[in-house]
Amino acid sequence: MIIKLDKKFKKDIKRDKNSGKFNDNDFNELKLVMTNLAGDIVLDKKYLTHKLVGNWLCYQECHLKSNWLLIYKASKNQINFADLARTNNYLKNIKILKWVEEEN
Repeated sequence: MIIKLDKKFKKDIKRDKNSGKFNDNDFNELKLVMTNLAGDIVLDKKYLTHKLVGNWLCYQECHLKSNWLLIYKASKNQINFADLARTNNYLKNIKILKWVEEEN
């Protein structure tokens, strides 16, 4: 399986490592989840994996922690890790997008 890391995903990793909000155990769990996804292993239900809609159609999301989301796109031969979002930022963006759509 080909593994691709989007530029945004790489920036998110760096941001989260420097934030101090996540520890080594969190990053070890992220590596484990990414390895399982790349190996086409079904994730435990605790990760609340689900498909996304709208601008993220064809992507999936899993909850690493209650406030830390991994967004990825998997196909037969490739997995693309696109975003590592925090729910507070993620929800703000959804509210802004919804407000913009309502205004137009």
